[in-house]
Amino acid sequence: MRAADVKALRARLWGISQAGLARMTGYAKNTIERAEAGSRRVPPDLVERTIRELESAAAELRATQRLDDAA
Repeated sequence: MRAADVKALRARLWGISQAGLARMTGYAKNTIERAEAGSRRVPPDLVERTIRELESAAAELRATQRLDDAA
């Protein structure tokens, strides 16, 4: 994955900051910054970790919605 792809996914599609992506994935913020700037190789599992976290958050939101609908 290219640096530009990481930034596009993070900012445009997922709408989270570099710090948010760092917290979500367990990477340091400066790792995210350097990967997006192209001065560091993009960690191979960065996108996979992010997708896993987003799927988990989406499942929690769906569960909350179902509880609200049942009430």
